[in-house]
Amino acid sequence: MIDNITLQDVVPMSYGVQLMGGLFKAIIPRNHPYPVSKTQYGFTTVKDHQTAALIKIYQGERTLCNDNHYLGEFVVKGLPAKYCGQVTLHVTMSIDLNGILHVSATEDTTGVSKSIEIENENRELTESQINDFIEKAAKMKLEDEAIAETIEARNKLQLFAFDMRRRV
Repeated sequence: MIDNITLQDVVPMSYGVQLMGGLFKAIIPRNHPYPVSKTQYGFTTVKDHQTAALIKIYQGERTLCNDNHYLGEFVVKGLPAKYCGQVTLHVTMSIDLNGILHVSATEDTTGVSKSIEIENENRELTESQINDFIEKAAKMKLEDEAIAETIEARNKLQLFAFDMRRRV
């Protein structure tokens, strides 16, 4: 007989949000036990005078959101109308004991915030589907890394162009 063993549920795939260019940013990594709460800082607006931000939530292991499982979205309104990249937000994801995913996004200077709850039935995948996602991610790893590098370079170029246009 074994004493003092605790079984704990883990997330089957990573949970995260969409970045500029459709990239997936994992916030809660695959196989992390829950309950859990993780916060990611440094999200910024991508247009000058942008007063709202769309937060799209995904589950998966691939580089692009389109290759992952879409879970839901919400809009944070009332952001300060500043230049591109000057408004920053942080996103918090948590999974409670019941397995419910809670996602919130908060603007860092004003505290403007919005949140959403995603019930289990809205994100449940079969074991076979999860295995397919994980196998595909492993097969496509090198290609996904190359795609990510290209998109990140394009994003940097776009932000540089915004900055140059603003300075002229």
